[in-house]
Amino acid sequence: MLKLLRIELQRGQLPFLHVMSDNQRALALYRGMGFSDYSEVVVRVVERC
Repeated sequence: MLKLLRIELQRGQLPFLHVMSDNQRALALYRGMGFSDYSEVVVRVVERC
């Protein structure tokens, strides 16, 4: 993951992640890597019955 982040930064790109707000383990991991909350959006998940 850190290698991919370095590559994006070297290209002048801004790395970002999408994570569900109830996924506490992922949030803790990403925050531990230096990511921070930027924006929260509403997502509707649609599935076939």
